[in-house]
Amino acid sequence: MYETVSRADRAQGAVMKRGCAWRTALAQALLAGVCALSIGESGCDNANKPIIIKGPSVQPVPDIRWGTMRAVHRVSIDMAKGDGREQVSVRGVLAVERPDRFRLQAKGPGDITLFDLIKVGGDVKVVQSMAGADSGMQQKVLLSIGADLSAMYDLEPVHPSHKKYVDLKVGELRIVENERTIRAQHFKEVQGQSVPTHIDIDNTALNYKVSIDVEQASLDEKLDPALFRMGK
Repeated sequence: MYETVSRADRAQGAVMKRGCAWRTALAQALLAGVCALSIGESGCDNANKPIIIKGPSVQPVPDIRWGTMRAVHRVSIDMAKGDGREQVSVRGVLAVERPDRFRLQAKGPGDITLFDLIKVGGDVKVVQSMAGADSGMQQKVLLSIGADLSAMYDLEPVHPSHKKYVDLKVGELRIVENERTIRAQHFKEVQGQSVPTHIDIDNTALNYKVSIDVEQASLDEKLDPALFRMGK
């Protein structure tokens, strides 16, 4: 027995397919050639696969010597909410192009985009934030997290209070500004560079903390300029 498919059902299916295609294209564009988050997926270009962070441990360095980075992060955010605290965990897909820009897209359960941040020069913009996805993710916190990442990667313009300290005994690079302290730890060798694989951010101005674990990273690959286009 055959099931009859109505014209409305076919139209709805076509809309769903277009929606899936749009989400797939967005993820592929953000990774700029990296095969989304599925490292072992067949059909990917092996030359562009990100490196799984399992290389040799190295000493922290104060200066960044790479030009571009693509990375996948596991991110935990602990922030004030009312009289208590709220914890949020996301997967972050990051593209950085020094000296002055990055794009960060955060994914929640079901691969839903929770927010999308772009920084170019002195401007940081929330280009997408899902209403109701997380009441604690206020825009001022997102913009501040953008400033945290700018400090972490020495992006221009550098804050006048920006200072860096290397503690070789504990293997830590500490970055301090007026309202934030960043501790970069567990440095690994990635394509000949010393890269931190664990980062803790303590932002006193907005009373939140961020913990980042780097799952994958690749350096010095050409990034599509469209990644950093803020639009209107």
